[in-house]
Amino acid sequence: AHQRGYSFELLASIPDPAPGSPGLYLVNDFEIESLNDSGEVMWGADVSPVQLPVTPAAGEGYWLSKPGGSHRLVTRSDLFDPEGVQFSRSGFMGPGDSNNPGDAGFGWRLLPAPPPAADSRLNSGLYRLNGQTLSLTTLFKTGQPAPPPVNIWQGVSSAINLNNSGDLLFHGIYLTSSGTYTFNALRYGVGLFHASPTNVITPIVLPGDAAPSGGSFNNIRNSWINEAGDIAFGGHTDLDPTCAVLACPESIYLKLNGQPIVSIAHAGDVAPIAPLGSWTYQYAFGPRINKNKDVLFVGQVTNNVTNGRGVF
Repeated sequence: AHQRGYSFELLASIPDPAPGSPGLYLVNDFEIESLNDSGEVMWGADVSPVQLPVTPAAGEGYWLSKPGGSHRLVTRSDLFDPEGVQFSRSGFMGPGDSNNPGDAGFGWRLLPAPPPAADSRLNSGLYRLNGQTLSLTTLFKTGQPAPPPVNIWQGVSSAINLNNSGDLLFHGIYLTSSGTYTFNALRYGVGLFHASPTNVITPIVLPGDAAPSGGSFNNIRNSWINEAGDIAFGGHTDLDPTCAVLACPESIYLKLNGQPIVSIAHAGDVAPIAPLGSWTYQYAFGPRINKNKDVLFVGQVTNNVTNGRGVF
């Protein structure tokens, strides 16, 4: 029903032909990544040569779709990055992001696949799409040099954020004794990094940095930057319940531009649910921050009898 003046437009459906991908069809599910002010949507989906709604995928793809049904393929599995490295059928590490100028940023797993039992992100790359030329730029790939104190990139983790000024936030993987993930006797950590519009990369928060909630950070994920350079992010510390993977349960932190990090909602903190004091956060995740410095996030809460989630 068209209520309150809204109209609805179908952008894509399963199992339609995959735009810009002859012989492939959209299957299984969609992942909505972003929506900019012109109504352009960045989205991902599984693809397959078999035209069935649910079928084993032969990779994934990313598209940008404008109102009216104009679809632009960003990239997909089996295609190649600017240096000729093939995008893996294991797919992207969503969400990616796009901005009002139509540019995009994303991370993708690469071939060859890491050794069996390794996290698939240990061979991956970070990329920008120029929305005007549809050309890709590589920021880095596993094995390439990284700014101090990182030394060598080991991969990129999930969730990329790109603001309208071209500032890109990402979660880089590297070797550090302060990390959470061990494979083949090597310890990996995930830190938060900023890439300028000219792709100068700067560390923001790293494993081993002191956390305002106590202890030290050992894992960062799901970060967001506004136009003023204020950042909300999810972090896990060495005082939180033990985590042995590259994506740990989070608490919410805020770093206003030029200011120290503050804790917004940490595991064990009282959640603002009546009656006051009866609910606490088990963890909180997925923060967003707007130009007014308002922060939005999801909290997993408990009153020691039942658990639930709320938006705060």
